[in-house]
Amino acid sequence: GGAREVILVGFSLGGAVSTQIADHPLVQRVIGLAPWLPKELPVDALAGREFHVIHGALDRRIPGVPGVHPDASRAGFERIRAAGATGTYRLIPFGTHAIALRAPWGAPIPVPRAAEWVRQVGDLIAAPSR
Repeated sequence: GGAREVILVGFSLGGAVSTQIADHPLVQRVIGLAPWLPKELPVDALAGREFHVIHGALDRRIPGVPGVHPDASRAGFERIRAAGATGTYRLIPFGTHAIALRAPWGAPIPVPRAAEWVRQVGDLIAAPSR
């Protein structure tokens, strides 16, 4: 048989994309990693589902480097909860927007706190649905 439950995990803009396809019947949970959740983004697809945010506390947009301020994702998270979703909002102390950078030779290089991102995502995926 096929999947019985789907957990969407989206990073940054992918967090916004995940919120837009969350109304599929198999989707039970969405995990947004430093998600971009502008106030214009419709959030009705998350009603009745779990929505979890993990965000680096030091995430900021700086010239030439993308970022999403934690206050912005927190505001989006609160809108999504008001629309009928349940979930959690977690800040990673000293975390930034990036989880890894690409080395000149192409290999990913984890940034400080990358292991904490991995641990928290793993915990959310392993947890039973509510």
